Amino acid sequence: MTILNIAARTEQTHGSGEQIEISTLADKTGFPAEFIKEELLLSDDSVDINKLRELMLDYLQATMA
Repeated sequence: MTILNIAARTEQTHGSGEQIEISTLADKTGFPAEFIKEELLLSDDSVDINKLRELMLDYLQATMA
């Protein structure tokens, strides 16, 4: 199994401080950036990794039901 390191550590006052650029996530997964943003209801070009995990879990649970 390959683990992708797509998070970049930034200084922030909230969240984990690890931000993921949606364009990088798109490149690594093969999904278009706009599709990712639309399906996960994102408006920014980056997202906190903890928030991404929450959103992806919600998405998987909703689509698997």
